[in-house]
Amino acid sequence: PFARILEISGHKELQVRVTAGGKKDKLVNLEGLVQRLNMLTGCQVMFTFQLPQSSDIEKALKESEKKHEISLCVEVRFLLEVLRQCRVLDLTVYQVYDYWCG
Repeated sequence: PFARILEISGHKELQVRVTAGGKKDKLVNLEGLVQRLNMLTGCQVMFTFQLPQSSDIEKALKESEKKHEISLCVEVRFLLEVLRQCRVLDLTVYQVYDYWCG
């Protein structure tokens, strides 16, 4: 791949929100995943979080073990490679924000 994005809307960094897990009965090794993402050039995990998937408290707690949201700070020039690696790592890319207030 020879394409490279240099800038988006005047910004050199973007916020990318990805999700790990959420697949049937598949637990996520969040610590290992965060390590792998932080090793990618131009990518830094800013924080992880979980959202309840159900109004039933017991079910929500059980499901929360499976699905994790991850917020990344990505340098624009490495965006395409980070997106490729998200696919390799079986992550779902939910949003790419064209700003970063970091």
